[in-house]
Amino acid sequence: MILEETFVDSSSMDNNNNKNELSTLSAEPITNINGWTHASVNGDSSNGDASLNREMILDDSSSIQPTDLAKIYEQVYSYAETPNPLQASVKHSLEIIEEALNRYGANGLALSFNGGKDCTVLLHLFSAALYKFTQKFGEKIPKIQCVYITPPNPFAEVDTFVEESIRRYGLDLIKLKGPMKQALASYLKQRPSVKGILVVHLSDFAPTDPGWPNFMRIHPILDWHYNQIWEFLRNLKVPYCDLYNLGYTSLGSTVNTRANPDLRNPNNPNGFDPAWKLTDESKERSGRAAETYTTKTIPSNSTTSVITTKDESN
Repeated sequence: MILEETFVDSSSMDNNNNKNELSTLSAEPITNINGWTHASVNGDSSNGDASLNREMILDDSSSIQPTDLAKIYEQVYSYAETPNPLQASVKHSLEIIEEALNRYGANGLALSFNGGKDCTVLLHLFSAALYKFTQKFGEKIPKIQCVYITPPNPFAEVDTFVEESIRRYGLDLIKLKGPMKQALASYLKQRPSVKGILVVHLSDFAPTDPGWPNFMRIHPILDWHYNQIWEFLRNLKVPYCDLYNLGYTSLGSTVNTRANPDLRNPNNPNGFDPAWKLTDESKERSGRAAETYTTKTIPSNSTTSVITTKDESN
């Protein structure tokens, strides 16, 4: 099983191809498309006390204002109604998110968020759909529930971007240490209303496997390709982690991740071109060390189960 690893209060990762037919989206055209301001993130960040297994990174002062969410809604739904190469993908993703909100409600959903590019797209889309949902039913806009299961040796730049995202989107983010199965069980104990978690892998709607915490995994951007992720982020000027501007194309930990050698450019002051200039998506993970796997043996009565999970990130 692959779930996107994320950071507290509300992940981006590599994509698969699949599609479900859901109800048709009906959205009124809106004119303002490029109202979102891009801001690179630089600086340092700390994970805090390493002995803590759980950390809340949100207070009332960081709650997003309705006008901010309305701006995202106008931007995203206008883009979905404007003829462009991404129009069909954006509409389909919004349909899946709207279906999830209709099934579970805002309090029944959470996002797996780790500061990567894919989950940043997902968060931006979800924020837009959430505003539409709350306005449709006259509900108060809630903080977006997120879970971040921290990788070992995280990048300071990623932590900084996650904290920026908490304030930018108004996230109720819980930061947990792995292993993932236990972390998810802990999260669902803390947020028992959550019935579905939006991720960036697997099928559109898929329940967890037997023996795992029980929730629906929802993947609205399953069919998006690498270039589409960057087209969305750049066209809508959505802020993203600054490491991508330094040639990183897939973010793991500081131990197994470096700038993508396929983007090396001696004429660039950084030594590498930005991630969005990568044209061959099969090279997305060229900056990552060899694939690593975690294997655990779990005794059960007279039998033993061996569970192997692929270590993934964005």
